[in-house]
Amino acid sequence: MKVSGIGWLGLVSDRPETRRFYAKVLGLNLVEDTPAYAYYAIDETTNLEILASKTRLASRQDGHCPAVGLLVEDLDSAVRELKAAGANLKGEIEEWRSDNERHRWIYFEDPDGHTLLLMHKQRGGPSVLTMKDRSNCALSQKDRHLLGSPRLRNPPAVDTDRAVSMRDQVSIQVKRCH
Repeated sequence: MKVSGIGWLGLVSDRPETRRFYAKVLGLNLVEDTPAYAYYAIDETTNLEILASKTRLASRQDGHCPAVGLLVEDLDSAVRELKAAGANLKGEIEEWRSDNERHRWIYFEDPDGHTLLLMHKQRGGPSVLTMKDRSNCALSQKDRHLLGSPRLRNPPAVDTDRAVSMRDQVSIQVKRCH
C-alpha cells in the first residue's frame, strides 16, 4: 500500500464558534454548511469536515482528536493489507457519490487506537477531484439545498415548487461542472 497524501480531516464539534474559527481565523474556504456538518477546502485535494456530535460519522471518531483520511490509489487492496496486518477496522467501506465524483473510505485504528481513514477520491476516471473543480460549480449553499445536494445527510424541508424553479435556473451552471 502507498499513501499519496491526506485527503480529509474530521473533527467533532457542536459549537458554532468552532465553525467560524476555521473560516474566519484560519481562512479556510467554507464549501458547505449544514446542521450536520461544515465542509471546508484546505487545498486542492484536502478537506476539513466538522461533524455534529449526533451524526453517524461522528460516532466513529474520538471527539477530542481529529480523524485523518489518508489517500490511497486502490482502496480495496489497501483494506486487504490492513486486514492481513490485523488492524482494527471500524465498519465497512463507505461511499459518497455525486454526478461527477466518488469518495470511498473506511475507518480503522492504528496500534495506539488513533482513528484514521483510508480513502480514495475519484472524479469521472481515476483522478482525484480538486477543490478547483468543485469551486467551478458556483452554486450557493441555498442552491445546493434546493437541488438536493448528495452531501446533505439531513436535508431541510424544501418548498418543492421553488426547488423546481431553482433547478431550472441553475441547470446550465450545473451542466458546466460535469
